[in-house]
Amino acid sequence: MNKRMIILIALALLATVGAGSAGTAVDEVEIRGTVVEANSAGNLKMAGSTDAHTPGYVWDPYNYAAFWYELDDDLSSEMLSIDAPLNGRTITADNLTYATTPQAQTYAAVKDGEVTEIGEVGSTDVTQYYMEGWMAEKYVAIGTGGSTAANANKLAKLLVEFETSSDKKTLKTGEAWDLGRGFTLNVMQIDLENDTVDLSLAKGGEVLNETTINTSTDGDRRYMYTEDLSVVNDVVVFFCYVDAVFSESNLTQLTYVYLIDNDILNVSAGANYGNMEVKTASATQVILKNDGAIDLSQNADVEIMEDMYFRVADNYMVRFYPLVKRTINGTVPTPPETIPAADVDGDGVPDVWDADNSTPIDYWTDSDGIGRKWGDMNGDGKLTSVDALMILQAAAEKIDIG
Repeated sequence: MNKRMIILIALALLATVGAGSAGTAVDEVEIRGTVVEANSAGNLKMAGSTDAHTPGYVWDPYNYAAFWYELDDDLSSEMLSIDAPLNGRTITADNLTYATTPQAQTYAAVKDGEVTEIGEVGSTDVTQYYMEGWMAEKYVAIGTGGSTAANANKLAKLLVEFETSSDKKTLKTGEAWDLGRGFTLNVMQIDLENDTVDLSLAKGGEVLNETTINTSTDGDRRYMYTEDLSVVNDVVVFFCYVDAVFSESNLTQLTYVYLIDNDILNVSAGANYGNMEVKTASATQVILKNDGAIDLSQNADVEIMEDMYFRVADNYMVRFYPLVKRTINGTVPTPPETIPAADVDGDGVPDVWDADNSTPIDYWTDSDGIGRKWGDMNGDGKLTSVDALMILQAAAEKIDIG
């Protein structure tokens, strides 16, 4: 490898390394579903299968790991289906369907028998909430209590969920716990004389609620905070259980922590998400269909909605699978500075570094852009047997002509 190439590669590496300090490192992951392929009639089957072809295909959490699934109770919410044979490489309009429905979940504190309900709203004992997958992410379909139906079209991001009694958080008095999306929980004071601890929930620095929890033997250690959200009354936004207080060290231990965002995603009929349009947005379900034809072009990632795509093989056979792209721990890094690319004489050395910007096209150049004819090893401007001998000696590693 000649000096010019070594220097150019080194500069490219330096530019890339420099970019790492200007941005945050990102890991993008892809979660895919089962691979399917179409026969000549456009009917779909699982790739590699000898089963008879069927008109369409359905992906759910059993064959598409991106969709929300609760293993203990075998609960799922989302489904993606192609409902008719392909027209060549095309999914015709209204024949790609995405549907999701809310699924009841019992709060962990109730499920474990720590409490009979996490609290009461009016005359309703609050024991359940409703999970719902939405575009392969976990949400809560907001409702009130355990007896009031959820709202499939009103979704809150689930921020924190301690699922077992072994999940614990210990806070020092005065310490603010960052819960995500601007929420913080603060243990303000422990009162040893009265067996109480004061807790404060805030968002964006603004206090939403303060409460005093009785930590005595017979005290009520539950903390439930509710809000009226998107015309739904008394939605449980936050819950925790004060498991223990260590007065000597000013520590409070919490368990069964649950938090949703109080910014609600309202899904409305007629709204578009990528190539999909919301056809139904009710309290019981949300259904989207493709509002136009979707072409499964070779060697392409074809958008379904938001971060969900069909990846299509670079093959005459129509073979593809759904996938979701996710970015983990960070944002897209700052792009590297561009290496100056103008090169008037086309010798491979950018003009800003080129000592001779008129090198003929049949000339070899060094890292400074100084050129001589290809094969002119001794630089005398001629191609002679001396040059041939030098090339043979270099091949035999007798001399270095780098």
